[in-house]
Amino acid sequence: MARPRKNSNAIAAKREEIDSRRLSYFYHVAKYGSISKAEAILGVAQPAISRQISLLEEEIDAQLLERTGRGAKLTPIGELLYQQAEIILDEMSSTLMLINDAKRQPHGKVSVGASATAMSMYMPDAVLGFIAERPITELTVVQASSGEVYEQLVSGKIDVGIIHHVPNTKKITSEKLTSEPMMLVVSRQHELAGRKTIGQEDLSLVSLILPSTVHGLRTTIDNYFGKINHSSSPSLQIDSVPLSRELITLGNNYAAIFPESTCGLEFSNSAFAAIPMTPALSRSLYIAYWTNKAKDPDILALVKNIKKAIKKIPQRTERHLRKKAVS
Repeated sequence: MARPRKNSNAIAAKREEIDSRRLSYFYHVAKYGSISKAEAILGVAQPAISRQISLLEEEIDAQLLERTGRGAKLTPIGELLYQQAEIILDEMSSTLMLINDAKRQPHGKVSVGASATAMSMYMPDAVLGFIAERPITELTVVQASSGEVYEQLVSGKIDVGIIHHVPNTKKITSEKLTSEPMMLVVSRQHELAGRKTIGQEDLSLVSLILPSTVHGLRTTIDNYFGKINHSSSPSLQIDSVPLSRELITLGNNYAAIFPESTCGLEFSNSAFAAIPMTPALSRSLYIAYWTNKAKDPDILALVKNIKKAIKKIPQRTERHLRKKAVS
């Protein structure tokens, strides 16, 4: 006797599934080691994140996290789910990108994200060059902190991102654009203003202002502090160059660490001193985009024009400094 055919709809209805929102909340808490950091990345209140993770634990009938005084620690089941979550969420992002691509008009669309400093340094030349080359393509430019740019890139909200580290996934292609030294910025009236270099012992003489974002410059600075065994915490965490500049101007022993190009554009020589670090601290810039779109003509044109604009940074910085001197 022939075996009766099973109803495919009935099979789908019985299939056990994990809520994607809960999985995303769990993934971010696991990745960053605390609910508070996940809150900053996701823009979702901590109680809501905790509630969704509790529901996820009920859903799979297993404890995923152990709450500690310093954050959250993965259980063995949590570690297993975390590894799979990265794969699942990447696939979901790729699928959404494919759907968005399918909905695009024939003339094409492309989006790029970069920091505020990038917007004034090289994005003007990059945008003008791209428009001249691809006049019928709709270009969207998003300004955000380097950490937010990374998050928007991996979530599929933008096509191209200017970031500060290489993503740990083959689904995103990255190319190094440039490297430059990082400088300690103090007021001209500060006791360190006359120094030729800044060593580890000098950092205790200032109240440091550092970025608050998880990715980007803060990661570069934290890694550097780890290498030189510097353990003091920043006095303030601020993701605004103008606010940092004003606080340094007002005194109170404040200092900040910025790339050399930012110092040239945002801090005048008459009011501020930008001093190299020793041992040397540098940051790298990368342009990153989804690997499955690496041959897209719009992506190729945008990447090419950003690379071309990066080479003009010394010229733009020099023009900006001359303009400041005149004004």
